Amino acid sequence: MRNFFYYLHLPILILLGITAVFYFNFTAEDAYITYRYAENWINTGSLVYNAGEPINAMTSPLHAIFSAALFFATGNTVLSNKIISLALLLFSALRVWYRYREHLHLQVLAVILLLPPCVLLWTFGGLETPILLFLTTITVILALRPPPFSLNGLSVIFLLAGLAFLTRYDSILFFLPIALYGASKSKSIKHIVIALAAAAILPLAWLVVSLYYYGDLLPTSFYVKTPEGNLGGLISNGLYIASYLLYIGIVPVVALVFVLLVPKHRTLDMLYQHFKSLWWLYVGLLLEILYGLTMATHHMMFSFRFFVPYIPSTVILVVDLLRRASETGKVNLLAGRPAYLFTGFLLCLMLFQLYQNAYTYNHSINGISSIGEYRALGIRDYVGFMQILKQEASAIEKHWAVTNGDSARRPRIITYAAGMLPYTYRESYIYEQLVSYRHCHERYRQGLYADYIHILAPRLGQIDEQLPRPEDRYFLVSSYEMVFDGSMQNFLVYYNPQPEEHNLSSRIYEPCEQGAQAAN
Repeated sequence: MRNFFYYLHLPILILLGITAVFYFNFTAEDAYITYRYAENWINTGSLVYNAGEPINAMTSPLHAIFSAALFFATGNTVLSNKIISLALLLFSALRVWYRYREHLHLQVLAVILLLPPCVLLWTFGGLETPILLFLTTITVILALRPPPFSLNGLSVIFLLAGLAFLTRYDSILFFLPIALYGASKSKSIKHIVIALAAAAILPLAWLVVSLYYYGDLLPTSFYVKTPEGNLGGLISNGLYIASYLLYIGIVPVVALVFVLLVPKHRTLDMLYQHFKSLWWLYVGLLLEILYGLTMATHHMMFSFRFFVPYIPSTVILVVDLLRRASETGKVNLLAGRPAYLFTGFLLCLMLFQLYQNAYTYNHSINGISSIGEYRALGIRDYVGFMQILKQEASAIEKHWAVTNGDSARRPRIITYAAGMLPYTYRESYIYEQLVSYRHCHERYRQGLYADYIHILAPRLGQIDEQLPRPEDRYFLVSSYEMVFDGSMQNFLVYYNPQPEEHNLSSRIYEPCEQGAQAAN
Protein backbone atom coordinates (compact mmCIF):
# COMPACT_ATOMS: atom_id res chain seq x y z
CA MET A 1 0.00 0.00 0.00
CA ARG A 2 2.95 2.31 0.63
CA ASN A 3 3.95 2.02 -3.04
CA PHE A 4 0.44 3.01 -4.08
CA PHE A 5 0.61 6.21 -2.05
CA TYR A 6 4.06 6.87 -3.46
CA TYR A 7 2.86 6.60 -7.06
CA LEU A 8 -0.30 8.57 -6.28
CA HIS A 9 1.90 11.66 -6.24
CA LEU A 10 2.23 11.43 -10.03
CA PRO A 11 -1.40 12.06 -11.07
CA ILE A 12 -1.62 14.83 -8.47
CA LEU A 13 1.42 16.58 -9.95
CA ILE A 14 0.08 16.14 -13.50
CA LEU A 15 -3.25 17.66 -12.43
CA LEU A 16 -1.48 20.60 -10.78
CA GLY A 17 0.74 21.16 -13.82
CA ILE A 18 -2.21 21.25 -16.22
CA THR A 19 -4.14 23.56 -13.91
CA ALA A 20 -1.18 25.91 -13.64
CA VAL A 21 -0.99 26.20 -17.43
CA PHE A 22 -4.66 27.18 -17.67
CA TYR A 23 -4.51 29.56 -14.69
CA PHE A 24 -1.23 31.25 -15.66
CA ASN A 25 -2.79 34.11 -17.65
CA PHE A 26 -5.06 35.18 -14.79
CA THR A 27 -4.01 38.44 -13.17
CA ALA A 28 -6.38 40.27 -10.84
CA GLU A 29 -7.27 43.78 -11.97
CA ASP A 30 -6.14 45.37 -8.70
CA ALA A 31 -2.65 43.90 -9.08
CA TYR A 32 -1.92 46.51 -11.72
CA ILE A 33 -2.46 49.24 -9.13
CA THR A 34 0.55 47.94 -7.23
CA TYR A 35 2.50 47.51 -10.47
CA ARG A 36 1.86 51.12 -11.44
CA TYR A 37 3.18 52.24 -8.05
CA ALA A 38 6.23 50.01 -8.41
CA GLU A 39 7.14 51.08 -11.92
CA ASN A 40 6.55 54.77 -11.15
CA TRP A 41 9.05 54.42 -8.32
CA ILE A 42 11.71 53.11 -10.68
CA ASN A 43 10.86 55.49 -13.53
CA THR A 44 10.28 58.70 -11.52
CA GLY A 45 11.84 58.10 -8.13
CA SER A 46 8.52 58.40 -6.27
CA LEU A 47 6.36 55.57 -4.93
CA VAL A 48 3.11 57.11 -6.15
CA TYR A 49 0.20 56.17 -8.37
CA ASN A 50 -0.46 59.56 -9.99
CA ALA A 51 2.78 61.46 -10.53
CA GLY A 52 3.27 64.25 -8.00
CA GLU A 53 0.45 62.99 -5.76
CA PRO A 54 1.54 61.00 -2.66
CA ILE A 55 -1.58 58.93 -1.98
CA ASN A 56 -1.21 55.47 -0.44
CA ALA A 57 -3.63 53.01 -2.03
CA MET A 58 -1.23 50.10 -1.46
CA THR A 59 -2.62 47.35 0.74
CA SER A 60 0.81 45.71 0.68
CA PRO A 61 3.84 48.04 0.83
CA LEU A 62 6.23 45.07 0.79
CA HIS A 63 4.68 43.77 -2.42
CA ALA A 64 5.07 47.21 -4.05
CA ILE A 65 8.73 47.39 -3.02
CA PHE A 66 9.28 43.80 -4.14
CA SER A 67 7.60 44.48 -7.50
CA ALA A 68 9.76 47.58 -7.99
CA ALA A 69 12.86 45.45 -7.46
CA LEU A 70 11.58 42.89 -9.97
CA PHE A 71 10.83 45.60 -12.53
CA PHE A 72 14.28 47.11 -12.04
CA ALA A 73 15.93 43.71 -12.48
CA THR A 74 13.81 42.26 -15.29
CA GLY A 75 11.80 45.04 -16.91
CA ASN A 76 8.68 42.84 -16.73
CA THR A 77 6.74 43.21 -13.50
CA VAL A 78 3.84 40.92 -14.38
CA LEU A 79 5.77 37.87 -15.57
CA SER A 80 8.46 38.09 -12.91
CA ASN A 81 5.79 38.28 -10.19
CA LYS A 82 4.16 35.11 -11.51
CA ILE A 83 7.44 33.20 -11.66
CA ILE A 84 8.56 34.24 -8.18
CA SER A 85 5.09 33.60 -6.74
CA LEU A 86 5.07 30.09 -8.18
CA ALA A 87 8.52 29.47 -6.71
CA LEU A 88 7.36 30.69 -3.28
CA LEU A 89 4.32 28.42 -3.42
CA LEU A 90 6.34 25.36 -4.45
CA PHE A 91 8.94 25.98 -1.75
CA SER A 92 6.21 26.39 0.90
CA ALA A 93 4.43 23.25 -0.28
CA LEU A 94 7.69 21.27 -0.26
CA ARG A 95 8.40 22.35 3.32
CA VAL A 96 5.00 21.07 4.44
CA TRP A 97 5.35 17.92 2.30
CA TYR A 98 8.78 17.20 3.81
CA ARG A 99 7.32 17.42 7.31
CA TYR A 100 5.44 14.16 6.60
CA ARG A 101 8.31 12.37 4.86
CA GLU A 102 7.88 9.35 7.12
CA HIS A 103 4.15 9.10 6.40
CA LEU A 104 3.55 8.70 2.66
CA HIS A 105 -0.22 8.61 3.01
CA LEU A 106 -0.19 11.89 4.95
CA GLN A 107 2.12 13.41 2.34
CA VAL A 108 -0.46 12.71 -0.34
CA LEU A 109 -3.21 14.20 1.78
CA ALA A 110 -1.12 17.30 2.51
CA VAL A 111 -0.40 17.91 -1.18
CA ILE A 112 -4.09 17.65 -2.11
CA LEU A 113 -5.06 20.08 0.65
CA LEU A 114 -2.20 22.47 -0.08
CA LEU A 115 -3.08 23.20 -3.69
CA PRO A 116 -6.82 23.71 -4.16
CA PRO A 117 -7.96 26.01 -7.02
CA CYS A 118 -8.07 29.11 -4.80
CA VAL A 119 -4.37 28.76 -3.91
CA LEU A 120 -3.36 28.26 -7.55
CA LEU A 121 -5.57 31.14 -8.66
CA TRP A 122 -3.98 33.60 -6.23
CA THR A 123 -0.50 32.34 -6.94
CA PHE A 124 -0.85 33.77 -10.44
CA GLY A 125 -3.24 36.57 -9.44
CA GLY A 126 -0.49 39.15 -9.07
CA LEU A 127 -1.32 40.35 -5.55
CA GLU A 128 0.61 39.88 -2.30
CA THR A 129 -1.08 36.58 -1.40
CA PRO A 130 1.76 34.15 -2.30
CA ILE A 131 4.29 36.31 -0.44
CA LEU A 132 2.21 36.20 2.74
CA LEU A 133 1.59 32.48 2.23
CA PHE A 134 5.35 31.91 2.10
CA LEU A 135 6.01 34.03 5.21
CA THR A 136 3.29 32.35 7.27
CA THR A 137 4.29 28.84 6.25
CA ILE A 138 7.99 29.30 6.98
CA THR A 139 7.23 30.98 10.30
CA VAL A 140 4.99 28.10 11.40
CA ILE A 141 7.60 25.54 10.32
CA LEU A 142 10.21 27.36 12.42
CA ALA A 143 7.88 27.66 15.40
CA LEU A 144 7.28 23.89 15.27
CA ARG A 145 10.92 23.24 16.10
CA PRO A 146 11.64 22.03 19.63
CA PRO A 147 12.04 24.91 22.11
CA PRO A 148 13.77 26.80 23.59
CA PHE A 149 14.47 29.26 20.81
CA SER A 150 17.92 30.79 20.48
CA LEU A 151 18.42 34.47 19.79
CA ASN A 152 18.85 33.75 16.09
CA GLY A 153 15.74 31.57 15.92
CA LEU A 154 13.61 34.07 17.78
CA SER A 155 14.96 36.94 15.65
CA VAL A 156 14.02 35.13 12.45
CA ILE A 157 10.47 34.46 13.69
CA PHE A 158 10.02 38.10 14.73
CA LEU A 159 11.57 39.36 11.47
CA LEU A 160 9.20 37.22 9.40
CA ALA A 161 6.30 38.58 11.47
CA GLY A 162 7.43 42.14 10.69
CA LEU A 163 7.69 41.39 6.97
CA ALA A 164 4.24 39.80 7.07
CA PHE A 165 2.85 42.97 8.65
CA LEU A 166 4.29 44.97 5.74
CA THR A 167 2.76 42.44 3.35
CA ARG A 168 -0.73 42.76 4.84
CA TYR A 169 -1.54 44.62 8.03
CA ASP A 170 -4.20 42.17 9.22
CA SER A 171 -1.57 39.40 9.38
CA ILE A 172 -0.68 40.74 12.82
CA LEU A 173 -3.67 38.76 14.12
CA PHE A 174 -2.05 35.52 12.98
CA PHE A 175 1.52 36.34 13.96
CA LEU A 176 0.87 37.79 17.40
CA PRO A 177 0.13 34.39 19.04
CA ILE A 178 3.18 32.90 17.30
CA ALA A 179 5.37 35.74 18.55
CA LEU A 180 4.01 35.30 22.08
CA TYR A 181 4.70 31.58 21.92
CA GLY A 182 8.23 32.18 20.65
CA ALA A 183 8.86 34.72 23.40
CA SER A 184 7.54 32.32 26.05
CA LYS A 185 10.01 29.68 24.84
CA SER A 186 12.98 32.05 24.59
CA LYS A 187 16.14 31.54 26.62
CA SER A 188 16.08 35.02 28.16
CA ILE A 189 14.26 38.36 28.32
CA LYS A 190 17.33 39.96 26.75
CA HIS A 191 16.90 37.83 23.64
CA ILE A 192 13.25 38.86 23.37
CA VAL A 193 14.11 42.57 23.56
CA ILE A 194 16.90 42.30 21.00
CA ALA A 195 14.82 40.23 18.57
CA LEU A 196 11.81 42.52 18.93
CA ALA A 197 13.88 45.67 18.42
CA ALA A 198 15.53 44.29 15.29
CA ALA A 199 12.25 43.05 13.81
CA ALA A 200 10.41 46.33 14.51
CA ILE A 201 12.78 48.52 12.50
CA LEU A 202 11.23 47.94 9.07
CA PRO A 203 7.54 48.16 10.12
CA LEU A 204 8.17 51.31 12.16
CA ALA A 205 10.16 52.87 9.32
CA TRP A 206 7.29 52.25 6.91
CA LEU A 207 4.69 53.66 9.30
CA VAL A 208 6.78 56.82 9.68
CA VAL A 209 7.08 57.15 5.90
CA SER A 210 3.38 56.45 5.48
CA LEU A 211 2.42 59.10 8.03
CA TYR A 212 4.73 61.87 6.89
CA TYR A 213 4.89 61.20 3.15
CA TYR A 214 1.37 59.93 2.46
CA GLY A 215 -0.39 61.70 5.31
CA ASP A 216 -1.99 58.62 6.90
CA LEU A 217 -0.89 55.43 8.65
CA LEU A 218 -3.47 53.38 6.78
CA PRO A 219 -4.01 52.87 3.03
CA THR A 220 -7.09 54.34 1.39
CA SER A 221 -8.55 50.83 1.02
CA PHE A 222 -9.20 50.78 4.76
CA TYR A 223 -11.59 53.71 4.38
CA VAL A 224 -13.11 52.52 1.11
CA LYS A 225 -13.51 48.88 2.16
CA THR A 226 -13.75 49.16 5.94
CA PRO A 227 -14.51 45.89 7.80
CA GLU A 228 -18.16 45.73 8.82
CA GLY A 229 -19.84 44.13 11.80
CA ASN A 230 -23.54 44.12 10.92
CA LEU A 231 -25.36 40.85 11.59
CA GLY A 232 -26.25 40.15 7.96
CA GLY A 233 -22.66 40.61 6.86
CA LEU A 234 -21.32 38.43 9.66
CA ILE A 235 -23.69 35.62 8.71
CA SER A 236 -22.93 35.89 4.99
CA ASN A 237 -19.18 35.96 5.58
CA GLY A 238 -19.45 33.10 8.05
CA LEU A 239 -21.29 30.93 5.55
CA TYR A 240 -18.72 31.81 2.90
CA ILE A 241 -15.81 30.84 5.16
CA ALA A 242 -17.49 27.61 6.26
CA SER A 243 -18.29 26.61 2.69
CA TYR A 244 -14.72 27.21 1.56
CA LEU A 245 -13.24 25.23 4.44
CA LEU A 246 -15.49 22.44 3.25
CA TYR A 247 -14.59 22.79 -0.44
CA ILE A 248 -10.82 22.84 0.06
CA GLY A 249 -10.99 19.67 2.18
CA ILE A 250 -10.30 20.98 5.69
CA VAL A 251 -13.75 20.13 7.08
CA PRO A 252 -13.78 16.61 5.54
CA VAL A 253 -10.42 15.80 7.15
CA VAL A 254 -11.63 16.99 10.55
CA ALA A 255 -14.79 14.90 10.05
CA LEU A 256 -12.61 11.91 9.20
CA VAL A 257 -10.81 12.32 12.50
CA PHE A 258 -14.04 12.15 14.48
CA VAL A 259 -16.00 9.61 12.46
CA LEU A 260 -13.38 7.11 11.38
CA LEU A 261 -10.52 7.21 13.83
CA VAL A 262 -11.18 8.40 17.32
CA PRO A 263 -13.01 6.32 19.93
CA LYS A 264 -15.56 8.52 21.64
CA HIS A 265 -14.12 8.16 25.14
CA ARG A 266 -10.64 9.26 24.03
CA THR A 267 -11.56 12.16 21.78
CA LEU A 268 -11.46 14.97 24.33
CA ASP A 269 -8.09 13.97 25.75
CA MET A 270 -6.53 13.76 22.29
CA LEU A 271 -7.95 17.14 21.29
CA TYR A 272 -6.73 18.71 24.52
CA GLN A 273 -3.20 17.45 24.00
CA HIS A 274 -3.19 18.64 20.41
CA PHE A 275 -4.47 22.10 21.36
CA LYS A 276 -1.98 22.31 24.22
CA SER A 277 0.95 21.73 21.89
CA LEU A 278 -0.29 23.97 19.07
CA TRP A 279 -2.43 26.56 20.89
CA TRP A 280 -0.59 29.42 19.18
CA LEU A 281 -1.53 28.07 15.75
CA TYR A 282 -5.14 27.45 16.74
CA VAL A 283 -5.45 30.98 18.15
CA GLY A 284 -3.79 32.62 15.14
CA LEU A 285 -6.08 30.87 12.67
CA LEU A 286 -9.15 31.58 14.81
CA LEU A 287 -8.31 35.29 14.96
CA GLU A 288 -7.99 35.44 11.19
CA ILE A 289 -11.32 33.67 10.74
CA LEU A 290 -12.99 36.07 13.19
CA TYR A 291 -11.53 38.98 11.23
CA GLY A 292 -12.77 37.35 8.05
CA LEU A 293 -16.31 37.50 9.39
CA THR A 294 -16.14 41.26 8.82
CA MET A 295 -14.66 41.32 5.30
CA ALA A 296 -14.40 37.87 3.63
CA THR A 297 -16.75 38.81 0.77
CA HIS A 298 -15.51 42.35 0.13
CA HIS A 299 -14.41 43.38 -3.36
CA MET A 300 -11.32 41.48 -4.57
CA MET A 301 -11.67 38.89 -1.82
CA PHE A 302 -13.19 36.28 -4.15
CA SER A 303 -11.88 32.71 -4.12
CA PHE A 304 -11.14 32.86 -0.37
CA ARG A 305 -8.31 35.33 -0.90
CA PHE A 306 -8.16 36.62 2.67
CA PHE A 307 -7.50 33.11 4.05
CA VAL A 308 -5.38 31.60 1.25
CA PRO A 309 -2.06 32.58 2.93
CA TYR A 310 -3.04 30.53 5.97
CA ILE A 311 -4.09 27.37 4.15
CA PRO A 312 -0.67 25.62 4.48
CA SER A 313 -0.68 26.37 8.21
CA THR A 314 -4.21 24.97 8.46
CA VAL A 315 -3.09 21.89 6.54
CA ILE A 316 -0.30 21.32 9.05
CA LEU A 317 -2.83 21.61 11.86
CA VAL A 318 -5.39 19.15 10.48
CA VAL A 319 -2.88 16.63 9.12
CA ASP A 320 -1.10 16.58 12.47
CA LEU A 321 -4.50 16.12 14.08
CA LEU A 322 -5.20 13.16 11.82
CA ARG A 323 -1.80 11.62 12.53
CA ARG A 324 -2.26 11.96 16.27
CA ALA A 325 -5.80 10.62 16.05
CA SER A 326 -4.68 7.53 14.10
CA GLU A 327 -1.94 6.86 16.64
CA THR A 328 -4.32 7.37 19.56
CA GLY A 329 -6.98 5.15 18.03
CA LYS A 330 -4.35 2.61 16.89
CA VAL A 331 -5.72 2.68 13.36
CA ASN A 332 -3.25 1.74 10.60
CA LEU A 333 -4.12 3.75 7.50
CA LEU A 334 -1.63 1.74 5.45
CA ALA A 335 -3.22 -1.68 5.86
CA GLY A 336 -6.57 -3.43 5.88
CA ARG A 337 -9.99 -1.82 5.68
CA PRO A 338 -8.83 1.59 7.03
CA ALA A 339 -6.30 1.81 4.18
CA TYR A 340 -8.99 1.23 1.55
CA LEU A 341 -11.31 3.74 3.17
CA PHE A 342 -8.55 6.32 3.40
CA THR A 343 -7.55 5.72 -0.21
CA GLY A 344 -11.14 6.21 -1.30
CA PHE A 345 -11.22 9.42 0.72
CA LEU A 346 -8.11 10.72 -1.06
CA LEU A 347 -9.44 9.82 -4.50
CA CYS A 348 -12.73 11.59 -3.78
CA LEU A 349 -10.80 14.72 -2.71
CA MET A 350 -8.74 14.57 -5.91
CA LEU A 351 -11.79 14.24 -8.14
CA PHE A 352 -13.55 17.05 -6.31
CA GLN A 353 -10.51 19.31 -6.73
CA LEU A 354 -10.41 18.44 -10.43
CA TYR A 355 -14.05 19.47 -10.75
CA GLN A 356 -13.35 22.73 -8.90
CA ASN A 357 -10.34 23.44 -11.12
CA ALA A 358 -12.47 23.15 -14.26
CA TYR A 359 -15.37 25.11 -12.72
CA THR A 360 -13.08 27.97 -11.68
CA TYR A 361 -11.66 28.23 -15.18
CA ASN A 362 -14.95 27.97 -17.06
CA HIS A 363 -17.59 29.40 -14.75
CA SER A 364 -16.46 31.32 -11.66
CA ILE A 365 -13.20 32.73 -10.33
CA ASN A 366 -14.95 32.60 -6.95
CA GLY A 367 -15.08 28.82 -7.17
CA ILE A 368 -18.25 26.81 -6.57
CA SER A 369 -19.37 28.89 -3.60
CA SER A 370 -22.84 30.41 -3.95
CA ILE A 371 -21.70 33.41 -1.89
CA GLY A 372 -19.15 36.00 -2.93
CA GLU A 373 -18.05 38.07 -5.89
CA TYR A 374 -17.86 37.04 -9.58
CA ARG A 375 -19.94 33.87 -9.34
CA ALA A 376 -20.56 33.78 -13.10
CA LEU A 377 -17.18 34.88 -14.44
CA GLY A 378 -14.55 32.22 -15.06
CA ILE A 379 -10.83 32.73 -15.60
CA ARG A 380 -11.26 32.49 -19.36
CA ASP A 381 -13.78 35.36 -19.48
CA TYR A 382 -11.90 37.40 -16.88
CA VAL A 383 -8.84 37.36 -19.13
CA GLY A 384 -11.08 38.63 -21.95
CA PHE A 385 -12.36 41.42 -19.67
CA MET A 386 -8.77 42.48 -18.95
CA GLN A 387 -8.03 42.55 -22.65
CA ILE A 388 -10.95 44.95 -23.19
CA LEU A 389 -9.57 47.27 -20.50
CA LYS A 390 -6.20 47.22 -22.25
CA GLN A 391 -7.76 48.04 -25.61
CA GLU A 392 -9.74 50.89 -24.06
CA ALA A 393 -6.53 52.35 -22.69
CA SER A 394 -4.94 52.25 -26.13
CA ALA A 395 -8.01 53.91 -27.65
CA ILE A 396 -7.83 56.77 -25.12
CA GLU A 397 -4.11 57.24 -25.70
CA LYS A 398 -4.57 57.46 -29.48
CA HIS A 399 -7.53 59.82 -29.17
CA TRP A 400 -5.69 62.13 -26.76
CA ALA A 401 -2.69 62.31 -29.09
CA VAL A 402 -4.92 63.36 -31.99
CA THR A 403 -7.13 65.73 -29.99
CA ASN A 404 -4.58 67.55 -27.87
CA GLY A 405 -1.31 67.05 -29.70
CA ASP A 406 1.52 68.28 -27.48
CA SER A 407 -0.72 69.34 -24.60
CA ALA A 408 1.23 70.26 -21.48
CA ARG A 409 -0.91 68.20 -19.13
CA ARG A 410 -1.84 64.55 -18.85
CA PRO A 411 -5.34 63.39 -19.74
CA ARG A 412 -7.61 62.92 -16.73
CA ILE A 413 -9.59 59.66 -16.73
CA ILE A 414 -12.30 58.64 -14.32
CA THR A 415 -12.59 54.87 -14.13
CA TYR A 416 -14.18 52.12 -12.08
CA ALA A 417 -11.07 49.94 -12.59
CA ALA A 418 -7.78 51.49 -11.48
CA GLY A 419 -5.60 48.59 -12.60
CA MET A 420 -5.15 47.51 -16.20
CA LEU A 421 -6.35 50.64 -18.02
CA PRO A 422 -4.09 53.07 -16.09
CA TYR A 423 -1.23 50.58 -16.12
CA THR A 424 -1.45 50.36 -19.90
CA TYR A 425 -1.69 54.14 -20.35
CA ARG A 426 1.06 55.16 -17.94
CA GLU A 427 0.95 58.90 -18.65
CA SER A 428 -2.69 59.34 -17.63
CA TYR A 429 -4.03 60.92 -14.45
CA ILE A 430 -6.66 58.75 -12.78
CA TYR A 431 -9.73 59.58 -10.75
CA GLU A 432 -10.86 56.48 -8.83
CA GLN A 433 -12.07 55.81 -5.33
CA LEU A 434 -8.91 54.10 -4.09
CA VAL A 435 -6.16 56.02 -5.84
CA SER A 436 -7.68 59.52 -5.55
CA TYR A 437 -9.60 59.05 -2.32
CA ARG A 438 -10.64 62.39 -0.77
CA HIS A 439 -13.41 63.62 1.43
CA CYS A 440 -14.70 65.47 -1.65
CA HIS A 441 -14.31 62.63 -4.15
CA GLU A 442 -17.59 61.49 -5.66
CA ARG A 443 -17.57 59.48 -8.86
CA TYR A 444 -20.59 61.15 -10.45
CA ARG A 445 -19.38 64.72 -9.88
CA GLN A 446 -15.72 63.91 -10.44
CA GLY A 447 -16.68 63.19 -14.03
CA LEU A 448 -17.01 66.94 -14.51
CA TYR A 449 -13.23 67.27 -14.19
CA ALA A 450 -12.27 64.26 -16.30
CA ASP A 451 -11.32 64.28 -19.98
CA TYR A 452 -12.50 60.69 -20.33
CA ILE A 453 -15.24 58.83 -18.50
CA HIS A 454 -14.90 55.06 -18.36
CA ILE A 455 -18.27 53.32 -18.01
CA LEU A 456 -19.54 49.81 -17.37
CA ALA A 457 -23.27 49.66 -18.07
CA PRO A 458 -25.71 48.57 -16.82
CA ARG A 459 -23.67 46.90 -14.02
CA LEU A 460 -22.73 50.25 -12.49
CA GLY A 461 -25.89 52.02 -13.60
CA GLN A 462 -27.38 53.20 -16.85
CA ILE A 463 -25.25 55.40 -19.09
CA ASP A 464 -27.08 58.61 -18.23
CA GLU A 465 -26.66 57.80 -14.54
CA GLN A 466 -22.89 57.61 -14.93
CA LEU A 467 -22.48 60.76 -16.99
CA PRO A 468 -22.72 64.05 -15.05
CA ARG A 469 -23.96 65.86 -18.18
CA PRO A 470 -26.33 64.81 -21.00
CA GLU A 471 -24.85 62.17 -23.29
CA ASP A 472 -24.87 64.48 -26.32
CA ARG A 473 -22.25 66.63 -24.56
CA TYR A 474 -19.72 63.83 -24.96
CA PHE A 475 -18.06 61.92 -27.78
CA LEU A 476 -17.93 58.12 -27.76
CA VAL A 477 -14.29 57.04 -28.09
CA SER A 478 -14.51 53.31 -27.48
CA SER A 479 -17.25 50.68 -27.22
CA TYR A 480 -17.07 46.97 -26.41
CA GLU A 481 -19.65 44.40 -25.39
CA MET A 482 -19.34 41.04 -23.65
CA VAL A 483 -21.16 38.75 -21.24
CA PHE A 484 -19.62 39.75 -17.92
CA ASP A 485 -20.47 37.95 -14.68
CA GLY A 486 -23.65 36.48 -16.10
CA SER A 487 -25.12 39.39 -18.05
CA MET A 488 -24.41 41.41 -21.20
CA GLN A 489 -22.39 44.53 -20.37
CA ASN A 490 -21.24 47.56 -22.35
CA PHE A 491 -17.70 48.86 -21.87
CA LEU A 492 -17.72 52.50 -22.97
CA VAL A 493 -15.32 55.43 -22.98
CA TYR A 494 -16.65 58.97 -23.49
CA TYR A 495 -14.58 62.05 -24.22
CA ASN A 496 -15.47 65.25 -22.38
CA PRO A 497 -14.47 68.23 -24.59
CA GLN A 498 -15.07 70.77 -21.82
CA PRO A 499 -13.73 69.43 -18.52
CA GLU A 500 -13.76 71.70 -15.50
CA GLU A 501 -10.52 72.62 -13.78
CA HIS A 502 -8.91 69.85 -11.73
CA ASN A 503 -10.12 70.11 -8.13
CA LEU A 504 -8.10 67.63 -6.08
CA SER A 505 -5.11 68.78 -4.05
CA SER A 506 -1.84 66.86 -4.17
CA ARG A 507 -2.01 65.88 -0.48
CA ILE A 508 -4.69 63.57 0.84
CA TYR A 509 -5.23 65.60 4.01
CA GLU A 510 -5.56 68.96 2.25
CA PRO A 511 -8.97 70.33 1.24
CA CYS A 512 -10.02 70.19 -2.38
CA GLU A 513 -8.91 73.23 -4.34
CA GLN A 514 -12.50 73.77 -5.42
CA GLY A 515 -14.18 71.80 -2.65
CA ALA A 516 -17.11 74.16 -2.31
CA GLN A 517 -17.90 73.93 -6.01
CA ALA A 518 -17.68 70.13 -5.94
CA ALA A 519 -20.10 69.95 -3.05
CA ASN A 520 -22.80 72.03 -4.76
